[in-house]
Amino acid sequence: MDTAGLASAVVPLVVAAVTGAGTAIGTETAQLVSGLVRERLGGSEQGRAALTGLDRAPDDSTAAERLHAALRDALDTDPEFARRLLSLFQAPSPPPQPPVPPGSVVIGDGNRLRGSHISLGPLTISTTRGGPGALVALAALVLAVVALAVYGGVRAVGVDDSLTGGRLRPVLKDRDVVKSVLPGLDAVPGGWTEESGAKVVEAGTSPCQGDPPGVLFCGEAAYKDPSTNNVAEFDVYAFSGVGAAKSAYQSIRKETPPSMALPALGDESHAFGSRGSSSDKTVMSVVRFGSVVAGVTYRIEAVDWTEAFGGDHLENLTRMLVDRARQACEGRAPTARAVL
Repeated sequence: MDTAGLASAVVPLVVAAVTGAGTAIGTETAQLVSGLVRERLGGSEQGRAALTGLDRAPDDSTAAERLHAALRDALDTDPEFARRLLSLFQAPSPPPQPPVPPGSVVIGDGNRLRGSHISLGPLTISTTRGGPGALVALAALVLAVVALAVYGGVRAVGVDDSLTGGRLRPVLKDRDVVKSVLPGLDAVPGGWTEESGAKVVEAGTSPCQGDPPGVLFCGEAAYKDPSTNNVAEFDVYAFSGVGAAKSAYQSIRKETPPSMALPALGDESHAFGSRGSSSDKTVMSVVRFGSVVAGVTYRIEAVDWTEAFGGDHLENLTRMLVDRARQACEGRAPTARAVL
């Protein structure tokens, strides 16, 4: 597939990620493609302008054409970016497997269950004692070990609660990894100042007091736009599994039902607003991505700002936070930035 063809295949997925429309390759893949595109194009003025235009008018053919042009330029000059994008469309072909002796069960590459032994690479586990029940338990243990190896040991663990669409979803179990999801000054718009730096604590301590079941860490950070006195507060909750995160998100949605438009972000998302005095408006978003629940609170103090305009900024700030959570869950250092 040449760069023009790849760009033509990618643009509809980025549009679908903005509008929440379904795709033939699935919503999750569309979100991954969109996140990778935004990460790459966000580093150039042409790319940022194209993304902003698409976010404001996803049904506008002109906006899609501008995104196509920016995307093709990036693909032409960045072969690694093209390779990473293309890999999201292509399922890897399974390697040829050696003949399996009768009475054996293959568990992944080079791992076998034969008679009363489980072979996991160089490791062989005897299953004679305990009969079939022990065999099933040991097979489950082997699969858990494989999952831990795939997702980086203590940084992520695959459990039943984290199965989505047949694929293991990572759990952020390291404080520093959770902290990296929160934006620093390099990720928020230029000129903003720090109100309170990124801080992450374990469940049961402030600011996690009264934390929902299954939460592992809570994090927060806040930044201010001196030109308007608007303040953006970012919150991240890392849960022990997807089920716990889903439950927490649904509780939040029930307590604060949607009252503002927000494109589909992550796995679940909504936005709502409140109004204090005539010069004090607040818009908020909550998003779940796998086992992570994140939110943005945007306090608008400029008297000439409308809630709709604040919502546009809220969307961009939220998208940045979701992209950073996605990058962390993929085992990469979060680099997504917000451009308003």
